[in-house]
Amino acid sequence: PPTSRPKSRPRTLRRRRALQDLIFTELSPFGMDRVQLAGPAVSLKPRHALSLGMILHELATNAAKYGALSTPAGKLAIEWTRSAAADGDHLTLCWREIGGPPAVQMNRQGFGLKLIERETSYNLGGEASVDFGATGVSVQLSIPLADR
Repeated sequence: PPTSRPKSRPRTLRRRRALQDLIFTELSPFGMDRVQLAGPAVSLKPRHALSLGMILHELATNAAKYGALSTPAGKLAIEWTRSAAADGDHLTLCWREIGGPPAVQMNRQGFGLKLIERETSYNLGGEASVDFGATGVSVQLSIPLADR
């Protein structure tokens, strides 16, 4: 018998998601007591939430394994701003590891860095910059919130 396609996406794929809730979901398994959040309320479209969720998950996992969350004194600072531009609103999100071991950039680009850069550029139409610093990784994402 032929299968029919669903008439619409499941309800969960159509809902907007608060950025702060997404960050909490991805970081709460590692403990929020060492995470500092700062930024305005931002409601994300499902496409943005999915890509940012994958990026945040990758960053959090690496911070727990190798970065600031792998040491007792390490912390994370995550800050974001929303700004208006001629082509619509933009989100700038900064992830900064503090008090962790020095971040080492590998000779070849690993899966995590590829994921961050490709999700940001291809799926979100934005830009990502990654800095391997003395106390951990710092990442800045700049993402248009309007549909492309």
